[in-house]
Amino acid sequence: MPRISQILIVLVPLVAALPIVVAFISKQYPLLFPGYRSGSHEADIDLSIPSLFAMADIHGDYPRALAALVHAGVVDEEGNWKAGNATFVQTGDVVDRGPDTQKLYKWTRQLTAQAAEQGGKVVKLWGNHEFMNAMHDWRYVDPGDLDSFPPPHEKTRMEAFSINGSIGSDWMKDYGVTYLDPVMKAHFMHAGLDYDHSRDFNESLGVQFMKKLLDGHRESRYWTVGERRFWGSSGPMWYRGYATLPEQDACAEASQVMKELDAEFLVMGHTPSFEHAIIRCGGHVLLIDTGLSTAYGGRPVVLEMRKKKVGDVEVRLHYDDTGDRHIIEVLPLS
Repeated sequence: MPRISQILIVLVPLVAALPIVVAFISKQYPLLFPGYRSGSHEADIDLSIPSLFAMADIHGDYPRALAALVHAGVVDEEGNWKAGNATFVQTGDVVDRGPDTQKLYKWTRQLTAQAAEQGGKVVKLWGNHEFMNAMHDWRYVDPGDLDSFPPPHEKTRMEAFSINGSIGSDWMKDYGVTYLDPVMKAHFMHAGLDYDHSRDFNESLGVQFMKKLLDGHRESRYWTVGERRFWGSSGPMWYRGYATLPEQDACAEASQVMKELDAEFLVMGHTPSFEHAIIRCGGHVLLIDTGLSTAYGGRPVVLEMRKKKVGDVEVRLHYDDTGDRHIIEVLPLS
C-alpha cells in the first residue's frame, strides 16, 4: 500500500495544474464552462442566466467605449462580442463631439452580427444627435470626424448621412427610438417619455421621421404635427424631467409611465452626470449618461441587468475608470 507522502507527491502537482487545465478547456470549449473567465479583470458572465447590458451616449469615443465594454465583459480586448446570449442596448448619441463616428457605427454593426451568432442581441437606438445629423445640423461635429471621410469631406459626409448612404442606410435597417425588454420589463429610450407622450407614443412615428430627414426633407415645413411634437423639448429625444424634477415629482410621473408601458424600469441617457449614474425611484429610474466621451471626461459606465428569478432583477453598474461594480438596491414598486 503506498504511503501518504507518495500519494501527496502525485496529487499536489495535479491539483496545482487544475486551474490551467480548466482555463485551457474553457477557452477551447466555452460552452462547457459558461461562467468561467480565467484570471481576468473582466466581469464574469453566466450564460445560463439571461443578462442585459446598456450603454448611453458614446459621442465619438471608440477607445473609451471599448474599454468600458471590456470591463463589463460584453466584448474582448479586440472588440469582439463575448457575452453569449446577452442583450446589449445602446441608447443613442454615438455621433458628435468625438472623431470616431464611422468606426463606432461599423463596430456596432459587427457586434450585431457576432451577437446573433451566439444567440445574443444588440439593440441600437437613435438619440437627438443622430436626428440632428440627419437634419445636417453639424454644430457638434468633431474635426476628426469630418476628416475621416474622403475629400471633399463635407460632401462625402453628407452623402453618408442620407437614405442611401453608408450610415443612413445602416440606420434604416434595424435602428429605432425605443426598446422594451420583455425579460427585464425595462424600457429604453434616449431621453425618455413623459406621461403625456407615453399615452400615445408610436415607434413608427420616429422611424418615419428619420426616414423623411435622411431622404432630404429636413426643413420643418415638411414635418407633420406629430413629428414636430416628437422633436419638441418635451419629446422623447430631449426630455430631461427624470433628471431635473424633484424626486417626488419624477417618481410620480415614472410610476404613471411604467403603468402605461407595462414596464418596471425606465432606462435612458441624454442628461449627463459626470460622477456617477443617476439612480432614482428605488432603482426603477436609471439615467446612465455619465459623459463617457473624452469631450466630457466623465466616468464610463455600463449598466447590467440580470434576471435571478421571477420578479427579481439584479441591477449592476460597471465603472471602468475605477474597476468598481455596484449592485443597486431595487425596492418593490409601490
